Amino acid sequence: MTAPASLARTQFLLRALAVAVLLTWIAAAHGVGWAWASALLSAAVLGGGITVLVLVGRGGHPRSLAVGAVAGMLVGLVLGLYSAAALAFAGQVARFEECSHHAITITAKDICQADLRAGLAAAAQRG
Repeated sequence: MTAPASLARTQFLLRALAVAVLLTWIAAAHGVGWAWASALLSAAVLGGGITVLVLVGRGGHPRSLAVGAVAGMLVGLVLGLYSAAALAFAGQVARFEECSHHAITITAKDICQADLRAGLAAAAQRG
């Protein structure tokens, strides 16, 4: 493959990585019901980031592509950890989301947070 074609492919993969990071963030923002999608997308981001890093290393492409790939992988890792925590504590997180959607006052939101803390502590003691 020629150098310009290789660079174009690497740039396309980096753009696809950026879109996957945005989709991961959107899926994570939709709550615990979409945590599975966020986890799958974050795994795809990590795989895509590794692919871009390998292509940058082999092809002698600009290092800014590697910086972009590493930044995307870091965001994907953080969102993946968030998704894993949301899946591990799905019941507690779902109850908190439901409670906080109906909470109008600050006191009601504080009660929701206290219930979440108590539920997480109970889950941590069991498992």
